[in-house]
Parts: sequence; structure tokens; C-alpha cells
Amino acid sequence: FITPDTGPFHIAIATQTPTISLFGSSNHKEVYPNYDRQIHKFIQKPIICKLCEDRKCTCQKGMYQIKPNEVYEKIKEFNLFD
Repeated sequence: FITPDTGPFHIAIATQTPTISLFGSSNHKEVYPNYDRQIHKFIQKPIICKLCEDRKCTCQKGMYQIKPNEVYEKIKEFNLFD
């Protein structure tokens, strides 16, 4: 399951559904629950907006830093293609 920090993300964690979570407008260290790093992976980008720091951002500039190839590389860490 590929997702930003949302309610469905936390449900996936609780149900042990493998995840790749995307953090560009929040800090994974502040919101990431206790998780199994074998099935829950994340991509963290620097917070570049003052509103993001305050958790009030709606522009999502931080999320635009995450490129499709980064997500693909993270998917490959699950060894699904072996």
C-alpha cells in the first residue's frame, strides 16, 4: 500500500499490510507508529515550507519532491520481482 500519512496508512500498519509511506510535508519520526521495518518502509523528504512545519500546509510542495523512480526503488526492496 503506497500512501501519505493518512488514516488508511495507520489502518494498513495495524493490519500488517505492507506499506510505503510518503513524507514530504510531515516528519515520519513524529507520526510513524511502532512498525516492522521489514514490511513498512518510508520515503522522507525535507520539510521546505513553514506551514508544513506547523502542520497547516495545503500546497503539498514537499510531496512534489518525491519522484516516481524513488517509489519504484522502494518497492524493489520488498523483493517482489525475484
